Amino acid sequence: MRKKYKTCIEVLDEYQHTFKVVEQTLRKQPFSLTRKERAELVFYQEMNRNIEMIKKYIETGEESIDWTKWA
Repeated sequence: MRKKYKTCIEVLDEYQHTFKVVEQTLRKQPFSLTRKERAELVFYQEMNRNIEMIKKYIETGEESIDWTKWA
């Protein structure tokens, strides 16, 4: 079972690395971002946050969000 989790974490790490590289590239552009580029930047930032939450959940089994307050 742990091997499955390890493989999942490795795949998520690869995706997260790709999203981080693209995010950093967008941030380092020497000119103002267009509306589309800003939307892409927000997308990559959110994907990084989501992947981090998923990885934490897989590793610890605890959710970072208290869903009871939304019920």
